[in-house]
Amino acid sequence: MNNEEKFIVKKFSINKRLLPLYTLLIYYFITLIVFKYGPTEWPVKNEILLFSYLIFAYLSLSIGYILGIKYKFSSLKKDKVLKYFPFFLFLFLTMLPLTSFGRTGSFLPVISLTSLDFGQAYYNSQNVRSSWVEYLRILTGPATFAVLPLGIIYFKKMKLGIKFLFITSIIYFLMIDISRGTNKSIADFILIFFITSLLIFVRNSITTKALELSKRNLIKGTSLIIFISISLFSFLQFFSLFIGSRTKSIYNSFSNTYLDLNNPFLKIVGNEELSYGLAMLMSYLTQGYYGLSLALEKPFVFTYGFGYSSFLLENIAELGFPYIKSESYPYRLFEDNWPTGQVWSSFFVWPASDITFLGVILLMVLIGYILGRSWMESLIYLNSSSIVVLCLMFILCFYLPLNNQLFQGGEPFIYTWFWLVLWLFGKKWLK
Repeated sequence: MNNEEKFIVKKFSINKRLLPLYTLLIYYFITLIVFKYGPTEWPVKNEILLFSYLIFAYLSLSIGYILGIKYKFSSLKKDKVLKYFPFFLFLFLTMLPLTSFGRTGSFLPVISLTSLDFGQAYYNSQNVRSSWVEYLRILTGPATFAVLPLGIIYFKKMKLGIKFLFITSIIYFLMIDISRGTNKSIADFILIFFITSLLIFVRNSITTKALELSKRNLIKGTSLIIFISISLFSFLQFFSLFIGSRTKSIYNSFSNTYLDLNNPFLKIVGNEELSYGLAMLMSYLTQGYYGLSLALEKPFVFTYGFGYSSFLLENIAELGFPYIKSESYPYRLFEDNWPTGQVWSSFFVWPASDITFLGVILLMVLIGYILGRSWMESLIYLNSSSIVVLCLMFILCFYLPLNNQLFQGGEPFIYTWFWLVLWLFGKKWLK
């Protein structure tokens, strides 16, 4: 690290270095409070064990993150990845109509929200999914995933035509998700937009004069808060619409629990439909903890390195080893009427099938380390591969209470490992 880079590092206060960790810890705290006091009274029998485990897991993540931001960084310049952004965008645009056709049966997604039955759209999409399109998406995934984070970071430097194509492609992609009655792409977009905007905001704070900085920070900070608030409210409305079109039941047959629509947390929204949507969202965000509580009571059965990913488990079962899948923690939860695929059991139960629950505590240190190191590398050098890995790790960490988001399907499995390996071992080649 040269003297200029050392000067830049000193400009980043400890609070700026810890911003992603602060954000995640606040979020985890909220999920734990909602799990304990929210509209669903989960029938947990080992509450002390469960909360102790989660505290140690999140503490380990924090320790790893702090180690990551303290890493002695070697000089990194903007890498070759950025040169390929136009090609990445071309692939992304090419895959959009194919993705829409493969997932909805139409090359153009339905865009009329007033006439769209989200529930029916969701069930229809399960019947029209084309495997050849998904295989293409697996092959192009490393390039197409990078489009959103790199596009946001370098948006100001794009030519007008590229900006138009970028914005159009993102809207097109989000509409595909909406037209099939799902919300994963919208959630991922919000997460990526948040962490990249935070990166831009913090990085700009050291390149602007004090008076100008205070004005810009006030404007940008206010704008970011407004955007996040609008996004969360819009997401809640959309979630209420699509979950309401699937079911209006307040009974969860898997946990034998009912939603308490008079819960104090629901008073923040006065609308009855939004209250139901918020109650369901709270249930979605916390049900993984209940699945984890069930898994913590079960003995360890080694799954030979396949248990952390449903993509690997499904494929190894197809190759003639179904017992490996059935012996993993998530699939043993069928014994407790908690069917993986229909409910969530948190991130922790997946790798625990390979390395035990104690081993996952150590894994959290590594995850935190990668998140912290990629955050600092992105701040100091604006390194493209670091930015992509930062977004991946932020998504993974956000979904810790829910599932092992990045290793479930074939597409995220491939692009996650691609970027991690490239980031860890390919820096010399990328220079």
